[in-house]
Formats: sequence, C-alpha cells, structure tokens
Amino acid sequence: MLHSGKEFHVSPFCEIEGGYRFRFYLDRPALLARIDYDDDEGELLLTAISGKACVWGNKALLGAFLRMPMLTAGVMFRIHWQALKLWLKGVPFFGKSVPNPYRNRQMNTMILRQADRPLAS
Repeated sequence: MLHSGKEFHVSPFCEIEGGYRFRFYLDRPALLARIDYDDDEGELLLTAISGKACVWGNKALLGAFLRMPMLTAGVMFRIHWQALKLWLKGVPFFGKSVPNPYRNRQMNTMILRQADRPLAS
C-alpha cells in the first residue's frame, strides 16, 4: 500500500488536507486498483477500478471505443451532476490554493521510496 498526503485540488467540496491510500491487486484474474481518501475524521471517498488485461492493438482499441463511445462524456456529466447536488445542499465550497513546491518535493521522494516495495497487498 502506498500513502500520499493530499497535495492538489480534486474536488471543490473537500479541503486540501488528509491523505490517499493507493492499493493495487495485480494477482487476480481481474486487476484491481483502489484509491481511497481520508482525513482526520475518517474515510471520505473510496474508489476502485478493475478490468481484465488484454493485449493492446488496433482491434482492441477500436473495440473499446465502439463499446464505450460516450464513456468520458458520461463520466463528466455524472461528476458535474453530483457537484450540483452537493452545491444545492449547501455543502461548503473550497477554492483552489497555491501549492507548496517544497512539500511536493518531500512527498514525491516518499512515494519513490515506497515504489521499491511490492505494490500488491
């Protein structure tokens, strides 16, 4: 498992605090990647994506495109729809802040050191 502090603005409904946990399960028939976000109060966002590995070529890329032609547009619509619902509920909105480049350098060093360890957990 890899850990990283939150360094960038992902959602205007979450402050830039807390951290991420990255987990990769590469020893399964369907590969799985998890990215979870928590702050001092606990888990805020749990995500996962899985899929079966295949050899990439023109046929595979064309097949993926034809099976999911509007995938990106659909994801963008759902993200904005959820944001609208949060905004209408009065959930606090946090604007972007100026990043601290020194802190980013420290976090990148930590992540690179973690990369020497096995990813599957």
